[in-house]
Amino acid sequence: MEGGAGAGATGGVYIRKTDGSTAAVRLGDGWDAQDLSADKKWVVQIQPDRLTLLPVGPGEKKTIQDPGFRYSRAAWFPDGKRLLLVAAEKGHRSRLYVRDVAAGPPRAITPEGVHAPHILPDGTRVLASDGKDKRVLYPVDGGEPRPLAGIESNDGVLGFDEKGEGAWVGRGFMPLRIDRVDLATGKRTFLRDITLADPTGVEGIQTVHLAPDGRSYCYSFMRSLSRLYVIEGFK
Repeated sequence: MEGGAGAGATGGVYIRKTDGSTAAVRLGDGWDAQDLSADKKWVVQIQPDRLTLLPVGPGEKKTIQDPGFRYSRAAWFPDGKRLLLVAAEKGHRSRLYVRDVAAGPPRAITPEGVHAPHILPDGTRVLASDGKDKRVLYPVDGGEPRPLAGIESNDGVLGFDEKGEGAWVGRGFMPLRIDRVDLATGKRTFLRDITLADPTGVEGIQTVHLAPDGRSYCYSFMRSLSRLYVIEGFK
């Protein structure tokens, strides 16, 4: 997504290859893109009253609206046919819903107050915060939720390993520590620290994306060199 002066009044959503072999391709307006489908055919955008599906290749964009729902987050399931939504029905708090792209309405899978979801690689469970500083595994198609030990309230979930048996979690800002948490036992294993050679003007590492094998990663940060302070009274 592109914002700021370079993006114009509407902002823009783009896709590009990571090797830099081709220029970025503009898919549509906005800066509210949420997720790319596993088959790389669709990007889902979100606004409070609608979901927009932008085609990566030829095709027309699609709009999804469910009367009475307010959307705040969307992610594709691995099958590319369903979306996981953080949404609220009128008069209720947010919870997690599963929404079939071809037919609605959304189906609730958690109590109210659940947020910050991450879909496991096999699409059968969702790891999310229960609103009380605990992480819980919620089944998508029925069954009892299971609290997960090993992930604390100040951890950020970054994704899952290749087999879906462990979660990558990050803690801190500079350096940012990454651990693997076993989903069955809650055991934590250190992976690496991410830091900057020159931290001047950087408040901390922000968005982090980690490959399933844990070997590759990317991250973003803001460097601000525009503040000057005068400190007096040293002794």
